[in-house]
Amino acid sequence: MSFFKQQKPRKFEHQPIYYDAQKEARQERLQKVKAEMGLMEEKELKKDYEKSIRGSFREAVPGGSRSNKQHNSNKMLRIIVVLFIIIIVAYFLVSRYAG
Repeated sequence: MSFFKQQKPRKFEHQPIYYDAQKEARQERLQKVKAEMGLMEEKELKKDYEKSIRGSFREAVPGGSRSNKQHNSNKMLRIIVVLFIIIIVAYFLVSRYAG
């Protein structure tokens, strides 16, 4: 144990026991075909519908969630205004006490 050397945090490493990408793609294709033919059950249709609408409200509404770019531009504008006010106050103080 040292004062200057800190331990690095442990990384989270989760390795799934078994994952078959081909099987998952095959199941998605099968669900699409069942949905087109009308053979899906009500629960399966609801799950598929929930997957498609998750997060779509934020994408559809303009200004619903502020993007980082807008947030950063507002932050810069505030900094510029505050600096401008500080410069004006400093100018008046210097001109008042200098002369």
